[in-house]
Amino acid sequence: MSQLEKQLIRIASLPRDYTWEELLSLLSKLGFKKLDGQGSRVKFRHSTNTYQYIQVHIPHNKNPKTMLVCYVKYVAESLREWGYL
Repeated sequence: MSQLEKQLIRIASLPRDYTWEELLSLLSKLGFKKLDGQGSRVKFRHSTNTYQYIQVHIPHNKNPKTMLVCYVKYVAESLREWGYL
């Protein structure tokens, strides 16, 4: 099983301890580019399928920066809708 497959399985399980670094790594491997927004808002747009984008807020909690479960669920649902999961 590849590292990407392991990362996809992990986010599909909706973990409560999913970190910002894990999200950056996963989306990068899937071909998403990070675009900074206003304040802590960040948009990830796919490099070839430009209609695919994910918008989340950078977590401000202590290290490791743990994502809010609602954002983990949103990302997992979006990836499932687009056929990555």
